Amino acid sequence: MTEKKPNISFYRMSLMTRLYFRRKMKVRLFLVKTWKVISLLHDLILNFAVLAVFVLFVEQFFIITKLEKPTLLYKIYVGAIHGVLGTVLIYLGVELTEQVHLNFRGVALLLSGFLGGTVSIVISGVIILISRVFIEGSAGNTVQIAVSLISMLGTAFIFAKTPNYFLKWLLSSAFILLSYYSMVIYYYPISWEALAPYLLYQAFCIMFVSLFLLYLLRTRKYKHMVGKMERDMIEMLRMQPGFTFMINKHDEKFEYVLIEGKLLEKFGTNPKHYIGKPIGAESTRWDDPELMLQKYALVWQGETVTFETSYVGASMLVTLHPVYSDREVTGIIGSAMDVTDYRSAERKIRENEERYRILVENSQDLIVSFDADGTVASVNQSLCRTFGFDREELMGKRLADIFGEEDARRWDEMFEQTVLQNTMQKFELSMTLSDQRECDYVVSLSPFHDSNKEIAGVTGTLHDITDLKKRKEAVEANLAKSQFLARMSHEIRTPLNGIIGLSLLMSKTEISDVQRGYLDRISSSSKSLLSTINDILDFSKIEAGKIVLEEVPFDLEDMLRRLTDTLSVVAGKKQIEIIIDTSDDLPAEFIGDPFRLEQVLLNLCNNAIKFTDRGHVYIEARMDRMEQGFADIHFCITDTGIGISPEQQARLFSPFSQADISTSRRFGGTGLGLVICQHLLQSMGGVLHVESKLARGSKFSFTLRLAVSPSAIVRPAVLGMSGQKALVAEDHPLMRHNIAGILASLQIQVETVASYSELIRRLEPAVDGLHDRFDYVLMDMEMEDMNGMESWLGLLRKLDRNTTRVISLTTVFGHEEMVKLPSDLRAEAVLVKPISRLSLFQAFQAMVHPLEWSEAVEDASSEIAAGHEMELKGSILVAEDNEINAIVISQLLQRLGYAVTVAENGHEALDWMHRSAWQFVFMDLHMPGMDGYETTRKIRENNRFNHIPVIALTADAMKEAREKCLKVGMNDILTKPVDEERLTEILDKWMAYRCMEHIAGLDVQRALKQLDGKVHIFQYVLRKFDEQYREFAEKVESAAERGEHAMTRRLAHTLKGVAANLAAERLLSAVVELEAALEEGRAWKVQLDAVQAEINRITGSIFALKI
Repeated sequence: MTEKKPNISFYRMSLMTRLYFRRKMKVRLFLVKTWKVISLLHDLILNFAVLAVFVLFVEQFFIITKLEKPTLLYKIYVGAIHGVLGTVLIYLGVELTEQVHLNFRGVALLLSGFLGGTVSIVISGVIILISRVFIEGSAGNTVQIAVSLISMLGTAFIFAKTPNYFLKWLLSSAFILLSYYSMVIYYYPISWEALAPYLLYQAFCIMFVSLFLLYLLRTRKYKHMVGKMERDMIEMLRMQPGFTFMINKHDEKFEYVLIEGKLLEKFGTNPKHYIGKPIGAESTRWDDPELMLQKYALVWQGETVTFETSYVGASMLVTLHPVYSDREVTGIIGSAMDVTDYRSAERKIRENEERYRILVENSQDLIVSFDADGTVASVNQSLCRTFGFDREELMGKRLADIFGEEDARRWDEMFEQTVLQNTMQKFELSMTLSDQRECDYVVSLSPFHDSNKEIAGVTGTLHDITDLKKRKEAVEANLAKSQFLARMSHEIRTPLNGIIGLSLLMSKTEISDVQRGYLDRISSSSKSLLSTINDILDFSKIEAGKIVLEEVPFDLEDMLRRLTDTLSVVAGKKQIEIIIDTSDDLPAEFIGDPFRLEQVLLNLCNNAIKFTDRGHVYIEARMDRMEQGFADIHFCITDTGIGISPEQQARLFSPFSQADISTSRRFGGTGLGLVICQHLLQSMGGVLHVESKLARGSKFSFTLRLAVSPSAIVRPAVLGMSGQKALVAEDHPLMRHNIAGILASLQIQVETVASYSELIRRLEPAVDGLHDRFDYVLMDMEMEDMNGMESWLGLLRKLDRNTTRVISLTTVFGHEEMVKLPSDLRAEAVLVKPISRLSLFQAFQAMVHPLEWSEAVEDASSEIAAGHEMELKGSILVAEDNEINAIVISQLLQRLGYAVTVAENGHEALDWMHRSAWQFVFMDLHMPGMDGYETTRKIRENNRFNHIPVIALTADAMKEAREKCLKVGMNDILTKPVDEERLTEILDKWMAYRCMEHIAGLDVQRALKQLDGKVHIFQYVLRKFDEQYREFAEKVESAAERGEHAMTRRLAHTLKGVAANLAAERLLSAVVELEAALEEGRAWKVQLDAVQAEINRITGSIFALKI
């Protein structure tokens, strides 16, 4: 049998089939493995993507909103969100093997712990455990839960305590993986090979998340830093003094990218309106926009420019820099600085330099600047002109070279001291100039310094004092002249006062008519000489500027009344009328200098009387207006004298000049009167005006603004005379009109007649009863048709003296004749012309209210009769070194009933003060040894003599002399030559002060002690008490009737304090009882009557003593 051969083809086929299936199986296995890898990568990428997206958005949100101290709500939010993330990651878990399931819920826990701490990680863990129940059906056993809790707490602790970011993530991830691995090994026997990929994926995921989170954190940090730097830079730009801007070019147009600066706020520029907008001529606030566009274009070419232009009217210094990128200009940075103030200061410096240069060049002083070595650096024109050199000739030379040898030595010495001592040197230098003039200079050499405070040079100023020295010598000569005049006037007035005083004494003796005529001429000549001396002294004081005005209260009407007394004597026997016309609205009291005002008026009136032989002198004082406590008073003195020509008026106010030489010879005088008046009026704020025509008379007028005393009132004009009638007989029409006006202001019905015969005819019907009788007849005693005493007696026969009172208007001489008549033939009142409003008012007041005048005298005498008579015969000490003056005042005082002792000097006066009791001391100011001032100081040092009035004897009645006298303790001043009337006035005045010791109801000594012995203050207090409390009872009763009980108590309480201050014990006791009754609501009328009675007792004494 043949052996069958194998079927090779089949075998091959079978082998190939097996190979095919085997390869197919390998491919399938490869594909399966590949799919598993792809599936794993897909799941891993999905997990990583979820984490990346979560970290990118959610984590950034939590990082942004995280506070330095996160709130509990924030931690809850973090825990909840990350718990949800962990749940999602469980759901997206990847199965590595049957035993190993990979998910990244641990990463969610790490993120939660990183951001929220323990609270957040616990919340996240709880949410994940709950989600496992729903997903896996179980959260694990107790051990697994405990391990999970420990891993979470441990992770939170590591995050909280580990400062380093990487170490924080490494330790926390290691701790949580180790905890999980330990638990897995414990429960599941899983090999390391199976667990290694799990741990690797977890580590990789944690590293990915931590690095990605770190990137986000650092990116945000850098962005924050960049943002902060940008904000800081913008803030810095905004706070810079000027402003900075950045410009880019877009579509061939420039536009602002940035513009910031403090200056923008000043100009009201809002950067938002310009940023990002094309810059055009209409869209900029530069005053020259075309210039700015040209500069931008120039800088875009690569140049840096600095220029000055204006921005909203302010000068700006602008700098523009190009900004390069890849060597191409991509922008412009510009800065602008406001240089307006700088330019203004620069301009002022230039102006000041120019002004200084002009000042130096035009200065009359010689000004020169030197280098430190003493050579001339610059000079002004005055120096060149003075020394006769050109400027170029002096430059670089020593100035001392042009001086004389002695002057050069002195100059070099002082220049060296200036440099060595580094201080200004001032000295005088005399030199002979090129024109041979001798000039005196005050030289000032002052060093000036460079920036290192080293001496750079010296500035010299030479001030010409040649004329100043001459003026000083003239002033010294004038002072010597004034001192000489003062000494000589004292030497002249001392015997002159004696002549006037002795003449007065002699006139009181029995002498013949011829002797009386001689004596009158002696007295007149003496007074004329004294007036001349006083004019010269006043003018001397005016020249020296030593006239000081007073500011004291005074009564203008009373001053004018005193003026009438003087003018009546000055007019003498001249047949002229002097009329004083004042308005009835003048306040009772002004504040000013009455002495100087009276001096001016007296001087002007004296001139008017002197130069008027017939006619009248009309003196007028009227108030133009009153406002804000000041009154404008217009004074006018008009005469019908010789007049003054315009040429004479031109030199009228020149010293020592009169209208012409014949005037001086005829009328006398120094020619200083009007000069003095003009100066005094100008000092008081007025100007003296003159209007005059030759042979027609003159008019001098001025207006003064005088302060009105706050307590001043218009003088009351009503005396209860309404309806009464007066007949005025006066032949001068102006005088007649003036008197009628005054009477009309007193509400008297006035009729006037112009002659004696007309007067008699007017009175005839009144005797027959056909007409009403006249209550008053005022008659001029010097009317043309009168015949002396016969006419006077004829008038009296026509009148019923029981119903009609007569007032005679006469001269000084007529007054003496009237006084000599029997009382039944005298007039009820005698007024000496000129007649003032006040004198006429007082005359009627005495006739209408005679009791006010007579009872006052009776009351005063009843209280002080015993002491008063003794005081009138008391002792007076006179301190006077001049024998004649001592004789005059002694004789006058003795005629008044005083015993007089004379001390020849101050030491002797002090000795006499201790020997006897004195009522007065008269103290001459200028005595040898101890003068009157020092003597008075010594007297006032002894309290025993405080009550004795000390009266100064002086020929100087100026304010300074009075103030000095009062300052040392004198009480009053009696001017020489001694006037008997003034002497009597002073004695009466200070006798009243002595009589104040007898004021009923007051302990005067105790009251004065409370006022430190100031008598004048006590006198003022008494007057105010009399004004305010005279009608106290009426005030209390009136307040009670109105129901103002608090007012009644206040009035009583106030009076109680006043009574205590016045040491009025009885009044105080009565007021205390009244106040108690008012307080307790008891009947108080009896107590009020007692208080008013005591007030009446005190005020009665005050009135009687004329305090």
